[in-house]
Amino acid sequence: MIEERAVVVECSDRGVLVTTPTRAGCARCAEGRGCGGGVLGRLTERRGQPVVMAGNVSGEGLAAGDTVVLGLRDDALVSASLLIYLLPLGLMLLASLSAHLLLDAADGLVAVAGICGLLAGFGWVARRSGQPGWADRYRPVVLRRANGETSGFCEAERSGT
Repeated sequence: MIEERAVVVECSDRGVLVTTPTRAGCARCAEGRGCGGGVLGRLTERRGQPVVMAGNVSGEGLAAGDTVVLGLRDDALVSASLLIYLLPLGLMLLASLSAHLLLDAADGLVAVAGICGLLAGFGWVARRSGQPGWADRYRPVVLRRANGETSGFCEAERSGT
């Protein structure tokens, strides 16, 4: 199970709306002397905080501002990655190889067939992800309140070096 700390934004009967605070890693990483997490954090920093609807399996009464630990099954992350990345790329290769080998098409048409395969893969994923119940298997859940827990993001900070 992959765990991440988050802050509750809003509670509803559908679940808990949470956001993850941006972080640059530990203090050393933020100064540029650590593992590089600070540099990567500054490069990927977003203007607005992303919010996610998480399930509340813990059954705890949560309020806005509470810090919680979210959990996501390992297999959910792997299968979502395969679905989002490999399926469109596989369809792109299949379409371009089919155009090249079966139709003996020119290079421009092979490229167009590949782009059409890629777009078809993205379209299938988008349509499939909009179906009821499909996204539930990829939804994070609230495991527990984060009562003073630290994430242990950077080993250098814990060892004191």
